[in-house]
Amino acid sequence: MIGRSSFEKILSEYDEKRLKSAAELEARKTMIEKNRHPQSGRPVIAFGQSDSADVQILYFGAGEATPQSHCQELRLRLASGATECFHVKLPGLFNAFNLTGCIALAHALNIDWSIIHEAVETFSGAPGRLQPVELPHGVRAFVDYAH
Repeated sequence: MIGRSSFEKILSEYDEKRLKSAAELEARKTMIEKNRHPQSGRPVIAFGQSDSADVQILYFGAGEATPQSHCQELRLRLASGATECFHVKLPGLFNAFNLTGCIALAHALNIDWSIIHEAVETFSGAPGRLQPVELPHGVRAFVDYAH
């Protein structure tokens, strides 16, 4: 999930002229056009852990970040074969899937990678939803009003 202000920033900075190469454009077009919804005929972008996904989660877990940051590394493989690595603040594999879906959509919309990275890596979640709280003696707790 990307916060409203980050998402609005992404949309406001959207610019089709930021393509890096014709090969990247072709890979993106192939990704969008290869799968179509059976009833609507609209393009479908597959993401997840499957080898057949357009955007595949290669790794989600402890990254190179300092222990104080509690960041997770999210490494993705794109339809073009390129990989992208993100350091995310959100815990849980379900958040990795949510972020991967947002990243896949942003990539399909031709949003520049620097903007995608900034949005993903600065997003810390909604207040009160798996919000980490540091306690004495190195103990870490989570506030989660959603459940």
